Amino acid sequence: MPIFASDVSFRMLDFARRNARRAGVEAAIEFHGGDALERPAPALPPDLPGTLLLNPPYGQRIDAAGRAARPSAEDRGTPRDWFQQLAAHWKRAFTQHPAGWTAWVLSPDPKLPGTMRLKATRRVPLWNGPIECRLFRFELVAGGFRDGRAESVAIETDSDGTRDEAR
Repeated sequence: MPIFASDVSFRMLDFARRNARRAGVEAAIEFHGGDALERPAPALPPDLPGTLLLNPPYGQRIDAAGRAARPSAEDRGTPRDWFQQLAAHWKRAFTQHPAGWTAWVLSPDPKLPGTMRLKATRRVPLWNGPIECRLFRFELVAGGFRDGRAESVAIETDSDGTRDEAR
């Protein structure tokens, strides 16, 4: 299974490459720099579905020791409509593959699916260090949910015991 890694920060990409080398998996990963809004879908065999994993900037960082989150100057440059631009890019670049693509996005914003104008098929509550987040799953399909092409429904229980439902 091919694995592609990218980051807009070449410094972070270098860290990822060195970590992969230390873990003995560097040869299994193809690393690329560049903006997620411009990255084309990697070429995959027609019968192999693709999976995107994204931990986008959300204005907070975790200290090296895992302590409380703090504002991040690196993330403050993210345009307000970045997530809408990302969703539009995904719809153009990732919906044509015959086996389909699934995108997973880690975010502390429970309203992210609405911001992206995408329907989350799953919402998994979890913590990124001290930051409460959701791991959202989006099925990237041509068309939309209303035409019946994506049918999965997920109901998760949040940390506060309430139900977090996606249709």
